[in-house]
Amino acid sequence: PIEKSTAGASMLAHVIVSKFADHQPLHRQEKIFERQGVRISRKTMGGWLAQVAGLLAPLYQCSKTVLFGSKVIGTDDTGVKVLDPKLPFARTGRIWPYLGDAHHPVIVHHYTPTRGRDGPAKFLDGYKGYLQADAYSVYDAFFKPARGLTEVGCMMHMRRYFYKALDSDQERMGKPLHLIAKLYQIEDRAKGLRADETMHWWWVDTDLDWQARRAGGMVTIGGFPVPNHRPGEWTNAKPELGEQAGRDRAAFAAKWGYLPW
Repeated sequence: PIEKSTAGASMLAHVIVSKFADHQPLHRQEKIFERQGVRISRKTMGGWLAQVAGLLAPLYQCSKTVLFGSKVIGTDDTGVKVLDPKLPFARTGRIWPYLGDAHHPVIVHHYTPTRGRDGPAKFLDGYKGYLQADAYSVYDAFFKPARGLTEVGCMMHMRRYFYKALDSDQERMGKPLHLIAKLYQIEDRAKGLRADETMHWWWVDTDLDWQARRAGGMVTIGGFPVPNHRPGEWTNAKPELGEQAGRDRAAFAAKWGYLPW
């Protein structure tokens, strides 16, 4: 498959899967091969990976096309140590996974040398829909009306701060944590259901108080004040849902703000 190499497709696949799926770095694979009487240097395997990446570029673009068909994309970033010959130490690069919705079950990873805005801005160029992410400031520029992206906050990020404050204020922190736990229970029960069946769980089979109202820049959920936007995307009132909105979770989310995906 690659020029000037005797490595077959199965050999290349084994090295790739061992490194990226089984977490076996090339220096360990080198030793494993040595025990089996095969001498393949890590430098050689590194060259294979670079060439195979080029061969897989069409598959990568195809996966990205499928991803962009999603109504909502979830993303985050994680640091990864990168060896740089110009530096005496390993610097930190970033890997950004992008997760498609239930109808587009694909995860596409994108690497950037820094955590700057240019990386996700370039990757998401051309996508219009809902973007679920944390409150990292680089995303703010993406949610201007002309851009076509709708911000959706992360419930887990919101929950963690209530949990951190639980020991010091159990009386006030316990209620929102209880409400969030109920949300998680509803989501578990609604998995695999159609959109109209999902709405049944949200509007009929719950005893949660979803009457949200403004209070000086804040809204209240179940009588408890939470930020009006991030973390967590709540609007100022439960909408009157028409038949179309009842069947279309995207239209529903645009009015209400909580995404039951």
